[in-house]
Amino acid sequence: MRRKYALFFRILLFVIFSLCVYIGVTKLFALTSILVIGENIQITVDLKKLPKTLLFFPSEKIRSDLLAANPILGDITFEKKYPHTLVINPVMRSAYAILITPSRQVFVDDQGVVLGDTPGTPPGLPTIRVDAPNIRIGQKIADPRIVAALSFLRGTRGVLPVGLVEEQSGSLHAVSATLDIFFTQDAIEQTLATLQTLIAGFRIKGTLPKVIDLRFDKPVITN
Repeated sequence: MRRKYALFFRILLFVIFSLCVYIGVTKLFALTSILVIGENIQITVDLKKLPKTLLFFPSEKIRSDLLAANPILGDITFEKKYPHTLVINPVMRSAYAILITPSRQVFVDDQGVVLGDTPGTPPGLPTIRVDAPNIRIGQKIADPRIVAALSFLRGTRGVLPVGLVEEQSGSLHAVSATLDIFFTQDAIEQTLATLQTLIAGFRIKGTLPKVIDLRFDKPVITN
């Protein structure tokens, strides 16, 4: 009987000791300060979803939650400054193109996320001109015309310096210096493969055509 009581008290003491250690460590490393690094970057942080301590901070889950709540961010990293401070390092998405619609002119990244308004046309960025409906900051655009235009720009990077992709009579029209390229929003990967093959062949010959029309079963070339 005494052995049972002794075992019970040992277990009880162990539980009490463990609770004291947990409470002590939790308070010792309590999260009381959050510091966001980055000029002109504002992010939404739901403090209720953050843990109360730095010691057991679930970085990956919090990162996923913050990226979902702040779609204009490309990445977020954390730095724990013990005992009480969490440093958040947000990384903005990079502007890849300028999207111009009848109602708005905005920066978008290479995945079609709207980053912000642009009053002018900064040099060095290609332009996409499409009659699209209302768009908002932080939105990932799903319009198939814009998705195809961005895919075209990504696929021709390093092959052709495309400055403009615009909607024209139900198709898409890309402009690269003196070359005009017409294509549809469908089967964009096949379109890019065909275009790259054609461009490689023309460069071997030492000259580029004026028009490449990829809207049909066979490319139509105009010199």
